[in-house]
Amino acid sequence: MIDGEACVAALLRAGFYIKHRGHGLTLLRQGPRVVLVPHVGVIATEMLESIARSAGLTSDELERQLPRPRTKSGTFTRAELGLDELPPSSKSGGFRR
Repeated sequence: MIDGEACVAALLRAGFYIKHRGHGLTLLRQGPRVVLVPHVGVIATEMLESIARSAGLTSDELERQLPRPRTKSGTFTRAELGLDELPPSSKSGGFRR
């Protein structure tokens, strides 16, 4: 089971950058490729495959970029996902690059 934050972290590791966060989605970009990741607790397998295709990766390549949980519950902290450096949420108006 992969949540939206872990998927974003995997794409960041794969070389994408965050273009926009808000309205329940994170938009990531790498060159001409644009990928949308929903802010959900669990991403369905079909959705994960679609995200991987949009990123130009196979599902296995994307899964290799995923951080591994270090706790028994299988959850991550924001620091473990590398998300402490991310811009603020859309509540503060988001950001633009």
